[in-house]
Amino acid sequence: MTDGPRAARLNELPKVVQLVNEVFLDGLGVPPVLGEFFPQLFNERNIENIRVIVEDGKPISHVGIWEGDLLIYGSWFKVGMIGCVCTHRNYRGRGYASALMKDAFDKMKKDGVDIVFVTGFKNLYRRVGCVEAGRVHVYRIPSGNLHSEEKNSEITPYTPDKMKDLVEIYQREPVRYRRTLEEFKILVERDLRCPDILLKTFIASEADRPLAYVSIGLVPDEKVVRVLEYAGSPRAVLHLVENVPRTLKIDLVELTVPFQDLELLNLFEKQGLERRPSEAHVIMAVINPESFLEKAGLYLEERIGEQSPLKVISTETGKLRLKIRKGEMELDSEASALLLFGAPDNLRNQNQPRIELNEALGLGKALPLPTPTCGLNYV
Repeated sequence: MTDGPRAARLNELPKVVQLVNEVFLDGLGVPPVLGEFFPQLFNERNIENIRVIVEDGKPISHVGIWEGDLLIYGSWFKVGMIGCVCTHRNYRGRGYASALMKDAFDKMKKDGVDIVFVTGFKNLYRRVGCVEAGRVHVYRIPSGNLHSEEKNSEITPYTPDKMKDLVEIYQREPVRYRRTLEEFKILVERDLRCPDILLKTFIASEADRPLAYVSIGLVPDEKVVRVLEYAGSPRAVLHLVENVPRTLKIDLVELTVPFQDLELLNLFEKQGLERRPSEAHVIMAVINPESFLEKAGLYLEERIGEQSPLKVISTETGKLRLKIRKGEMELDSEASALLLFGAPDNLRNQNQPRIELNEALGLGKALPLPTPTCGLNYV
């Protein structure tokens, strides 16, 4: 008997984690650590967001949701992230994942989520209206290719007594997630609770003043360090990216930089690193455009000098009609994320909708909005 889509029950949580580990890690020789790696997802307080289909008493398909708050240059938005989407190999091809994705989007819309990020680029996600939007530049830098001028800062590994230093650095970021002290601690200290998780955080300080940090994931077989999140002084970030891989004897560092982080991008160019064409960090959908645009009003007003330059006139099935400062515009609902966050230079899906902003509409340089990345909140 098939039961769902629905929220998992508390007694099913261990079986959901077992399913996720089996689907994603089986045969890789990796310990079953995904429950510990995604503590913000797989916990009892988040049980309503662990969406499942159950058959014969066991979860056989899963979509995970994390909901939180995202700051973009003074405006707070409610964000949802989708991750760990999977179906047991014996039950694939029955439309379970599609049913769960629709269920997840319906729940997030009901919860008042403004924007959804999905970590992956499958057609499954595109069918629920996600597009490649936002612009990031991905660098893969061989160890020894950076030479920072931040010679006076000291680099130290994170220890629990430095938690408030991370908070101080992170709170200065113009694009960031709302995290309680306990939530931040849970995200940063995953490796302390589970030694099989290869995640480390390093802090750059000068005269006991915290300047920047990087949180990295290690990929030993590839000899790669991936920077999952960075924050703080761009010069100190460059210093960390230069020295941490060398300290760990790693050959390569991979770093994702949003297009609005101009100071860090310029520092890399001065180091002789070519700025690569932009790509999408995730695929996304704006699922409550009226709410999103109301919250974005302050940012847009500061850019344009006019209150609420973008308003929703009407929403119909698959269509969105907007009043834009000097005119009106109708677009496919899924294209609203492209209007607001822009399309990257490189697209994986060449068939997705395209948006051409007419300068006569009077939006000037207000769009695209800054691109958020998932950072340590990644699911």
